[in-house]
Amino acid sequence: MAQKHARAVAAHPEVSPYLICSTKRSRQTSQVFQQEFGFEKATTDVQAVLNDREVGAVIVASPDHTHAEFVMEGLEAGKHVLCEKPLALNAAEAAHAARAAEEHGVTLMEGYMYRAHPQISELVRLLRDGAIGEVRVMESSFGGHMHGGYDNYRMQRAAGGGALMDLGCYGLSLSRLV
Repeated sequence: MAQKHARAVAAHPEVSPYLICSTKRSRQTSQVFQQEFGFEKATTDVQAVLNDREVGAVIVASPDHTHAEFVMEGLEAGKHVLCEKPLALNAAEAAHAARAAEEHGVTLMEGYMYRAHPQISELVRLLRDGAIGEVRVMESSFGGHMHGGYDNYRMQRAAGGGALMDLGCYGLSLSRLV
């Protein structure tokens, strides 16, 4: 997801790809992103990002179990934060982040790309207008290849692994929206 976010930032006419930070602590990873997507600076130092006055917003696209920590660091530094889903691994962490965003007067968004799609806006309009009637049942499925098998962090319980956080959350999110 970090590559997709970097590509989107680099392509946006009103956003400047300024600083890339690899939380893997790999200078090489940061430099590859810097060159490929045109970032001015590259680092492995999260504090350098948070202390940089030129950085107005951060995108958290690290493994799921690190989201809450990086989100809180960004919010407490007064940065707007876009966090790849899931925002946190539990409701308490998510509520804490929401309160921190409000306290610091910054925007916090969870990166569900489908929510910004025009079809979803139209679905919400149709639901509000009662055009399709009462929704009584929803069924969804979402699948994909889990590269690396059980070695993939998404398969590790301590890292928030399992079907719900990484893929199943889309169906759950859509069900809650409807």
